[in-house]
Amino acid sequence: MHINRKEKTKMGLRVLTVSCILLVLHVSYGFSKMVTFPKLLKVENLKVKCDRIFVVEGTSISIYSLEDYKLIKKFGRMGDGPREFKINPPDYALRIDALPEYILVNSINKVSYFTLDGEFIKEKRASIAYFFQPLGENFVGESFVQDEGVIYRAFHLYNPDFKRIKEIYRQKHIFQGGKGIIIGKEVPKCQVVKDLIFVSGKEGLVIDVYDKSGRLLHTFEQPYEKRKMTAKDEKAIHDLLKREYKEVYERLKSMIKIAPNFPVIGNFLFDNQYVYVSTNKEQDGKTEFFMFDDKGKFLEKIFIPIAKKDPLRPYPFDFYKGKLYQFIDNEDTDEWELHITDIPKK
Repeated sequence: MHINRKEKTKMGLRVLTVSCILLVLHVSYGFSKMVTFPKLLKVENLKVKCDRIFVVEGTSISIYSLEDYKLIKKFGRMGDGPREFKINPPDYALRIDALPEYILVNSINKVSYFTLDGEFIKEKRASIAYFFQPLGENFVGESFVQDEGVIYRAFHLYNPDFKRIKEIYRQKHIFQGGKGIIIGKEVPKCQVVKDLIFVSGKEGLVIDVYDKSGRLLHTFEQPYEKRKMTAKDEKAIHDLLKREYKEVYERLKSMIKIAPNFPVIGNFLFDNQYVYVSTNKEQDGKTEFFMFDDKGKFLEKIFIPIAKKDPLRPYPFDFYKGKLYQFIDNEDTDEWELHITDIPKK
């Protein structure tokens, strides 16, 4: 095929541009690698653990080898059977916790156990809460509690039969019946790691750490100035809600209240002894992260390139063995790409 000089020039510029981008990534964050997954349609959740990549699409879970990115197993569909799951999109997506011995899949009204290669082990029914996380023989679960007309989002300890043992934390829910919904307020989050319970939700950059009995041990905390909500941000929020809840948005939009500031903590993720706490601030297209060790000692603040599917929500990402893994939907090729970036440590 003949390529004229003009086409050669364009190709050369594209190559030069890509090379410059890769050079910048290499200088700032180590070598960045990209792997295409043409069979994936809509990645909703991602977990990288135990040298495997666990990908959630609706009620389907795909397990890939981290060594060669080949599919190990794909399983799951909508239903009530042993290898089936129920969800309620867009509010509820399957959640995966990967442990050295098994993976735990949370769906509506049950938790399901599978081997790391996706073979079914057992399931347990649970209708009183959601997002159960194993804590030894017990669990930590989320639920909604109503007390004197106020709705709270709460985290409780549960025994192996999902009976409540103890409340760990509660916070007023962003939605109160008849009083509207507040967007931008801190939303509590909970993660169980190595028999410890990590909970965020208080004002500021604060994460409380509890032992397996629910006793407060210590707190991660750093001074922080919140990012203010602009008119552009408010429009983006309404556009998102209109798109996700198009059937009820017009009826409920008068009840939507926008907070004056963004919540401080976007999420917090673990990688061995490191804790990465993302905020809602950005710099040069990169997201701000505070790094702590697992004892709560602040290490450093860094900015990491996190791609977003809209102005408010990032594409699914996870940290594993000093690398950032993020699935990104390439709208030009209509394929999902896994971007892998080295994270520097001081």
